Amino acid sequence: MASSPVLDYSLLQVNINIRRACPQLLRVVFCDTHPHECASQGRYSKLWYYIAGFVSSCGVANVGKLGFVLSVIMVSVAVTSLIANVHLYIVNKQLNDEIQQTVADIEFGMYGYIYALSPGLENETQKRASTVWKEVKDSDEAKLVISEDNFSVIVYLHQYSVGGFDPSTAEWVLIISSTPENSNETKIATFRLDYQTLSLKKTYTSSYSVGDKLSLEESAAIMEEEMTRDPYGGRSVNSEKVKLFGGNYVYSYPAMDFGGTIIVNKYAGVAIFYATTVWDGMGRLIIPEE
Repeated sequence: MASSPVLDYSLLQVNINIRRACPQLLRVVFCDTHPHECASQGRYSKLWYYIAGFVSSCGVANVGKLGFVLSVIMVSVAVTSLIANVHLYIVNKQLNDEIQQTVADIEFGMYGYIYALSPGLENETQKRASTVWKEVKDSDEAKLVISEDNFSVIVYLHQYSVGGFDPSTAEWVLIISSTPENSNETKIATFRLDYQTLSLKKTYTSSYSVGDKLSLEESAAIMEEEMTRDPYGGRSVNSEKVKLFGGNYVYSYPAMDFGGTIIVNKYAGVAIFYATTVWDGMGRLIIPEE
C-alpha cells in the first residue's frame, strides 16, 4: 500500500522540530540507526521510535520540549484530518448530487412532458425540467400520486407578467397526475416553485372519481367555462392549439394584453390548473385556489 502523504508530512515535521529541540538527535534520522527494526515495525512505530530516541538522547530536562513537539504534531494531524474530512464530505455530496440528478433525468425521460409558450422558454424548460422534478419527487405529496404506478408529469414555466421577462414574476409549475388504468380514482399533485431558486412555494393535492374520458371538444368546453372566471379571459378556445400530455389537455392564449394557461384532466373531467398572464402587469393563479 502506498504511504500516506499526511503521515509522511507529520514525520517530516517531527524531524524538523526534534532536530531544533535537541542537537544530539542529529544522528537519528527516520530510523537510520535501526533500519531493520524500523522496517519490521512499520510507519507508526517509526514515529514512536523517534520519540523514544528523543527522550534517551536529550534526557529528562528536555521532556518539556517533547511535550511541545507532541502538541505541534497533534494539532497538525488534527487540522490535516479535518481538512481531509471536509474535502471527503464535499466530494461525497457532489457525487450523491450527480447520482440523484442522473436518476431524475432517467425518471423524467420516462414519465415527463414539458410545455412552453415559445421556443426560448421551451429550451429553458427542457434544460431544467428534470432538476425541477428532482426537487419534488421525494415529497409526500409526490409519493401519494407516484404510488399509483401509472402517472405522468408536466413541467411548465408560467409567466405572470410579459413584455420583458421578469424572473421575479415567473414560477415553475409541476403537475403529477395518475393514470387510472385499474382504478376508479385519479390523484393529482401540483407544485409551484420559485423560478430562480427552485424553492417550493406551495403544493396542492386532490383526487377525483373517474368518469368517461373527455374528448378534445369536451375539454375545450370546460376550458371556456373556466376562463369566464377571469374578467379578461372570456373567449373561445382554438382546439388546434390544445395539446394532450399524458392525461391532461393543455391550452394557452397569448397575452396581447391578457393571456393565460389552463389544464384540464381528461379522467377527472375538471380544470386542475389555470393562471393568467398580463402584459406589463401581474396575472394571478385561479386554479388551484390559494
